[in-house]
Amino acid sequence: MKLSEDYSYLINKKSIIFIYKYIFLSIIFFLLLLFFIHALFSSHNNVIEILGTNISLYYIPPFFLCLYSVLYSFYRVVFVVSKRLIKGITVGKNISIKLFNGKEIILTDFEIIIDQSKIEYKNKDQLGGNVYKKYDYEYIGIKNNNLIYLLPYKEESKNFTIELLYNVKNNIINS
Repeated sequence: MKLSEDYSYLINKKSIIFIYKYIFLSIIFFLLLLFFIHALFSSHNNVIEILGTNISLYYIPPFFLCLYSVLYSFYRVVFVVSKRLIKGITVGKNISIKLFNGKEIILTDFEIIIDQSKIEYKNKDQLGGNVYKKYDYEYIGIKNNNLIYLLPYKEESKNFTIELLYNVKNNIINS
């Protein structure tokens, strides 16, 4: 007799891979940033001297583009996605979710949000932009303590996932 069962197979692994691709892209932009820092100070194209240091105006726009890309992707992965995206789920009397950042949370009282437009509306970042877009992946929202965690599901398991969440919410699952 199991006290809890792992339902991580219901999670759409493509969404997790999407985040890893995003991290890989961030690393590439970081390496480009290092290249442009070197080029900014060692190039001889359009050079100006500021405080005794030669700076190439030719590499300033790509430097700032890479800097913006690195900072934005770091912010999105570390402060937004890793705190909200569910990577694993275990169900017993309560739901235990494992977030992308490795933190495990036990949910005793939660709401289920199926309508993605409500989730998108409530998940704004500090800059006012939509954090999760409809085209990223299909997901169900699990609201606990005014935080909405995202459960990306496989298309073929949508009904089972919703039924499972409602059963746990209504304490119908036998432990």
